Amino acid sequence: MLLLCSGLVVLLGLGPLAYLIGLVVWQIDMHVKTGSWIALPAGLAFVDRAALQAGNLSAVLPFIPRLDPTWATHAVVWRVLSHLHIGVIPGLIGFAVAAVGISSLLRQRTLIRIHKERRKAPVQRLDKYRRETKDVSNEARREPFIGAGDVGADSDRRAA
Repeated sequence: MLLLCSGLVVLLGLGPLAYLIGLVVWQIDMHVKTGSWIALPAGLAFVDRAALQAGNLSAVLPFIPRLDPTWATHAVVWRVLSHLHIGVIPGLIGFAVAAVGISSLLRQRTLIRIHKERRKAPVQRLDKYRRETKDVSNEARREPFIGAGDVGADSDRRAA
């Protein structure tokens, strides 16, 4: 069950990565078609959409989130957002989630392998013991003798 959950976490992390890859592929496609690079800064999420509807961004505008412009009122924040690609932050979050999922998936796979080896270990020891006992011939094997030896030689021994 945990293996399945780890796989789902990996898939969950691949969603934001696919968003970043999709935006970059769209930019490359538009660069090939029009000959100019269309920038997608993170600040697009905070601007008015009416001014952007007529330009080249109209095709990708539905995929850009709309956020409250009061979050980006500080000049330093706006400067960072105007230079940062809009898909980088979701891409980094998706990468981190996918990395945690992959790590958990590998750990679960290792634990399953160890559990299977521990389950096989007693059977393997028994098989090894059986092989060793088949190799030993019956003549070379000497059992300890328990019991009366030569009864006639020591006839005055009495049982207590």
